[in-house]
Parts: sequence; structure tokens; C-alpha cells
Amino acid sequence: MKTPVLFTVLLLMFMGCRQAEKKPAKITKADTLLSLSKPATVISKPDDSLTGYNWRDSLIVDYIKHSDNDLIKSSLSDTSVHEEWVFDRTEKRDAITYFVYNVGHDHNNGDGVVYASDSWVYIDSLNRKLYEYQSDEHLKEWKH
Repeated sequence: MKTPVLFTVLLLMFMGCRQAEKKPAKITKADTLLSLSKPATVISKPDDSLTGYNWRDSLIVDYIKHSDNDLIKSSLSDTSVHEEWVFDRTEKRDAITYFVYNVGHDHNNGDGVVYASDSWVYIDSLNRKLYEYQSDEHLKEWKH
């Protein structure tokens, strides 16, 4: 009985102490461009009429030029103020996705230049309509 146990213990020690053969790692250089998936197909081409503008920018420019908002009207009458807009986020309301923009201008308050917000606008991404954000938290369709 001692012989098979001794033989088994020696065999386990021999196998446990034996070092595995170390092989150097083979580094292969793969072309990462070939491994990328194909780009998505363009569904529709943009109908941008102004160079550098997309349809949302064109809609906002039209809104600024013809707005009934008193803050925007007063900034348009002052030639030192340049009305601009900043994309804020996309928001989903009632199954409609809107692009939300902050329309305003830079203002020097003495301590530095800050962005003064004149209006928040929501653009319906499907119907391409602009809505003004009202103080009572509802959206009013802008028509000119």
C-alpha cells in the first residue's frame, strides 16, 4: 500500500514542479481598417440651401429674423449684439424627438463675458417645425 501512495505522491510532485515550456508571443500586425464594418448607407441627402448651414440652422436664422420675442428684437436693433444659438440636447416628448437650442448672445457684465439667453427653441426632427418654449412649460409652434 505504501508503494502506490509513494509513487503517486512523487508523480504529483514531479508534475507540479515541472515548468511549462515558454514560447515567445507572436505579434501580428492587423490592418484595423479592414476589420471595421462598412459605413451605414445614407438614407436621404440633406436639402441644405446655405453653405455651412443645415436645415435646423436655416430655421433658427429665419426665427431670429422674424421673431416676436422682445429680447431677440432688441438685440437685433443693437448692432453690437450678435444673436447666436447653441445646441443643448435632444429631448423626447410625446413620441416626438426635438432638437433643443438656446438662442442668445454674449454679454459683458463687467466681470467678464457671459452668454445671455433670449429664448429656448425646440425643433421637431421629423416635421421640421420650430416651437418656442413658453414660461408655463409648454411648446408653442412658431409661424411667421
